[in-house]
Amino acid sequence: MSLCLYIIKQYKNNMFYIYIKMNYILFSTEKLKSPSTLRSYNATYNAHLKQFENEKSVIPAEKLPDILDYVKHSNRRLSTKNTIIVLLGRLMLFAGISPTDVTKLKQTFNNDADETTNEMKQKIEKYIERQFRNGDMKSFVINFLLFNYDLTENELKTLTISKEIPNSRATGIFMRPNYIAIQSKFYDGFSKYGMKKIRIFSKRFTEYLNGKIGETIMDDNDLLTDYTMNGMSRDEYEDAFVSDLTGSRLIDYNKYR
Repeated sequence: MSLCLYIIKQYKNNMFYIYIKMNYILFSTEKLKSPSTLRSYNATYNAHLKQFENEKSVIPAEKLPDILDYVKHSNRRLSTKNTIIVLLGRLMLFAGISPTDVTKLKQTFNNDADETTNEMKQKIEKYIERQFRNGDMKSFVINFLLFNYDLTENELKTLTISKEIPNSRATGIFMRPNYIAIQSKFYDGFSKYGMKKIRIFSKRFTEYLNGKIGETIMDDNDLLTDYTMNGMSRDEYEDAFVSDLTGSRLIDYNKYR
């Protein structure tokens, strides 16, 4: 079964598929803060994806097979095709389609692509690993959570580190005996998707965060770009994930335990 049929069948079976609509106007308003990124994405969307909108100016999930077919048979350069897929992937994530299904879409597209190496993602992963090896744990933790879980600067400055036992509505970073639990409602999609919940199993994470009980990972006067590779923004990290046509978002845990 193809990826797109899988996605549509999955949502049909759960009666959710009619709500999965990719709204570029909302996405660009909420997610694209850089003027240059906005101009680039506007051009890509208007040239290639706008044609798949319905009468309400949104792209429904059932158009995904048509979009992939369009990209596959386009005579555009591979770099242009990659850009279309990157934008489509971000729209899917914004619409609530899971990262797993976005990865499947990338892998489906990759079957027809000649080049799959994403140098930027590899550079970010090496940067994160270097922070870990050098013992710069604050930078490592910030980048790891940003790249793997898309935590926002607001979340990193708001979620308090605690040894309390969390209930289902509590927000914070909770140090449990065998893992770290992160629960957050301080992100744009909370009203739509509910509480963000993350579990991390890492001895080095635990050792570092145990020394910051009652604090937050970032201070109020910190800037996220002071810690990221080459001062990259959260949007640029997101692009690096979506651009990787062969892999998932998560980098290897084992080397950081």
